[in-house]
Amino acid sequence: MPAPNKRSSFNGGRGGGAKKTFSWILVLLVCSTVGFLLHQAVNSIEVLDTSEAQRLRQKIEEGMGRLKELQGGVSGGPQDTNVYDMEQMKTAVQNLFGDLPADSTDTQMRPTILQHLIRRKGRVSLDRHDIVLATHLSTSKFNQLLVQLKYWNGPASAAVYIKSTKDIDAFFKFVDEHESSLQQTSFHLVMERTTKLPYPFNILRQVALEAIETYYFVTMDVDLIPLPQDCHGALVSTLPSLKDTKSTLYVLPAFSLVTERNEKVASEDRLPHNRTEAIQSAKQKKLIQFQKKKSPGGHGPSRYSTWLADKNEASPYAYPITVSRAETRKYEPYVLGFKPGIPRYWEDFRGFGRNKISFLYEAYLAGYNYAVLYDSYCVHLDHPLDRHSDRVKQYNISYKVWDEWHEDYVWPRYGKMKWDA
Repeated sequence: MPAPNKRSSFNGGRGGGAKKTFSWILVLLVCSTVGFLLHQAVNSIEVLDTSEAQRLRQKIEEGMGRLKELQGGVSGGPQDTNVYDMEQMKTAVQNLFGDLPADSTDTQMRPTILQHLIRRKGRVSLDRHDIVLATHLSTSKFNQLLVQLKYWNGPASAAVYIKSTKDIDAFFKFVDEHESSLQQTSFHLVMERTTKLPYPFNILRQVALEAIETYYFVTMDVDLIPLPQDCHGALVSTLPSLKDTKSTLYVLPAFSLVTERNEKVASEDRLPHNRTEAIQSAKQKKLIQFQKKKSPGGHGPSRYSTWLADKNEASPYAYPITVSRAETRKYEPYVLGFKPGIPRYWEDFRGFGRNKISFLYEAYLAGYNYAVLYDSYCVHLDHPLDRHSDRVKQYNISYKVWDEWHEDYVWPRYGKMKWDA
């Protein structure tokens, strides 16, 4: 049975090619993570025999040393012009990746994390009451990230899963080619050399959330598009009018934009750009509750009929909802929340099944309430489902992790209810 994750409350720029460089500030941020990265890497090899572990520790330390050498003249302060470029950073990351344990199948071996590898260039110093989008992705979903960031139009924290040298090449090519679109995004790499382990959803979510510098966050998977246009600006404007933000998770109701005839993927051109358009699309059955057929309990408690009706004049920004304990065992909305004190994602969940639910379920047990925002929402562009031959196996593993999580952590902390048996 895996050891429980450590629990704690939160306390509260790119260049491309050999000639494009990062500023000294970005170098400092990379270098400040070296000790943390080394700790992560060493922890990931503790299960090996002593001689192999020592060899890998030495090689990983050398890789971290190469990253540290890139700090150049950082001690000179803002006036110092000694900087590093993307090609140097790419080479250092590739070398470090090559020293990681190969083709791991052990879910207890945590990936190596390069947090703030690339720090946002725009708005480096954020107001503590700003809102940052926390998202995650594999290298196959860079296009979806660009769409998500376009509509968010604000600071973002993106965790990228790296499991091969091709992924490293793709990542650096992406940040080089789309530098102008990524000015407000910080990137973190979650790396492991594997062809067999499922996607580590909660590790990636935790890395992205933990890296946020502000009090407020929005959690969202990369396939979802935050709306209205400039969703960040809309939420920042609404935030002062919201009540009990430290103990309430504000839901951005999730919708699916249905494909039309001859469409494989629903067209971005048909997105409803405000609530009025969304209601009209829903009446025409072009916009429906996200995953309503596959998992009606995943978003049903958001009470879509209330959202689609006229606003409550007494509470024009959001309406409170009551979610039962039975419902919260399935409920997985995308939310705006207050970071200090929020539960952590349980990192043992990999692949499909229960991963995001565990985070929101614990928030419920910890006493958080829910309210649904009227004017901010998110939309998924429907597309054919990917065929995952091991989907059933992943779900079965997730159910076992869910049981272990309850026994190791939930019941000792929050108590065991009769319906948990």
